[in-house]
Amino acid sequence: MHLIRNYATLNINCLRSLPKQQLLRSFIYNNDIDVLLLQELNIEANRGTTIIYRSGLPIKQSELHPSGRILSILTEANELIVNVYLPSGTNNRTERERVISDDLPFYLRHKYNMLILGGDFNNVLNAKDQLGAYNPSPGLKRICEDLQLLDSWEVCHGNYVEFTFYRGNSASRIDKIYVSKQHKEK
Repeated sequence: MHLIRNYATLNINCLRSLPKQQLLRSFIYNNDIDVLLLQELNIEANRGTTIIYRSGLPIKQSELHPSGRILSILTEANELIVNVYLPSGTNNRTERERVISDDLPFYLRHKYNMLILGGDFNNVLNAKDQLGAYNPSPGLKRICEDLQLLDSWEVCHGNYVEFTFYRGNSASRIDKIYVSKQHKEK
């Protein structure tokens, strides 16, 4: 029997202060989070990813990109959970697309029953998800189409937009969780 799990993604921007760490614990507890994808951990001066999961989730395999920007875990039930933190900023657009096209497919190569792909993508697929200059990611769009992935927010909320990143006069929804189309009910 497959249990429905609560997933969340959160860019914690190093989370150095004790009060913010306590807020994170409260967030996990209050929202009954089973699997939490975290980005921007300070790992040896690089800002990487981790996945926190509820005790009892049997993990078969995990893989971490040398940069720390991609982490995957494969459960014994063959659920593949991949957390990404892509390079940010307009000046890193080429590097971001390279990571999507060249590095990410390695972590998606496993046979799986269900795929969860989430994290801080630092880009968007649709104009409605960004105020200001629209800079879509052709690489991410291709992966979502090829793997038949759906944006879990849109599955639950339709076209209603809540932004996850704000700076000056711009805002965007760059933090997402994609799920296999055949598992959208879960």
